[in-house]
Amino acid sequence: SVTFTDADWKVRPNLYNNTQIMFKKVSVSYEQDWTDKPQLGRGERTEYNYQEAKKTKELARNNEAALLSDNDRVAPTASAAGKMRGISKWIETNSMDAAVILKNNPILSQALFESAFARTYMKGGNPRLVMCNVYQKMRIARFVTPAGRTIGETGTKLVNVVNQVETVGGMADIVLNPIMDADKVFFLDMDYWYVAFFMPLYKEI
Repeated sequence: SVTFTDADWKVRPNLYNNTQIMFKKVSVSYEQDWTDKPQLGRGERTEYNYQEAKKTKELARNNEAALLSDNDRVAPTASAAGKMRGISKWIETNSMDAAVILKNNPILSQALFESAFARTYMKGGNPRLVMCNVYQKMRIARFVTPAGRTIGETGTKLVNVVNQVETVGGMADIVLNPIMDADKVFFLDMDYWYVAFFMPLYKEI
């Protein structure tokens, strides 16, 4: 038989998140719903259906904002709804603060980008998706000098974007997300991220 000491293994921690129930109210008067408006109309294009579609898009945006937030999980009470933990609160060790590392010029550089990628890789991660705001994506686009840009055959089209970056740790897609904070860049190994829904989207009348 084989015996092991307590130091040979460690019980995995039970990670969990709270359910955050989000909703949007849709209310349209009978007169507004019946009035035929430009770009709208009756039937499926009524004012109510338009407002419902608009609120549904807002709800989807709110869900994504909560996933990307700095919020920590909050257990629900009799008087307050619960909150789920955002991505920033899950990342505890593989994080870098440009304001600490680059005190005189705390902006995203290629060297800082590669250092963050390498740090995540050496800690066991395999980041294949980099999510950032439009301003940070513009900074990443500047990793390539103007002389190295692709120019169209007519000389009138300049490609000024970087959608993938390959480092010693592998290839990563650069994903633009307008909801992201302008001062954050996430290096994500998608094998470790999963979104679960308590119940599907439904309409309560």
